[in-house]
Amino acid sequence: MKILFYFAILAAVMMIPNQGTDVGKLLPVEVIAVSESGGKITVRTDTGDWGEGETFESAFQDLKHTAPGIIYLDTAEYLLLEPGVKDSEQLADYLKGSIQVYRAKEEIPMEGIANYLLIHSSGICMKEIANEGRIPTITEENGRYQITEK
Repeated sequence: MKILFYFAILAAVMMIPNQGTDVGKLLPVEVIAVSESGGKITVRTDTGDWGEGETFESAFQDLKHTAPGIIYLDTAEYLLLEPGVKDSEQLADYLKGSIQVYRAKEEIPMEGIANYLLIHSSGICMKEIANEGRIPTITEENGRYQITEK
């Protein structure tokens, strides 16, 4: 009798209309850079998309509304905090806790940075961001990246 009940539930669930996401429209993000200057917060991604706003929420909304696809932040593995970013703990509302955190100079080039960071892990995650003294810094010169410890 239980098996009949489970089949009835399965059939009912399958009849519910599903508006899934077209995978071809997803823009999976690996690297996110956040900067703050003149009261504006800018969020850039390694997909070349960016958003701007007066708060983290409005910057992420602008990013999602102006991207040519569906920005998928759950795939982000690396967060670059550029100079001037205040209240970075608030980013935990938008990014997963396991994202690795780095300091970076303003407008650091994003091309190829994900490949570099894949090999050179910081070991500092979003959930540890309160201890900002331990966050390593990533720099770029002539297309070459380097991580320095604080």
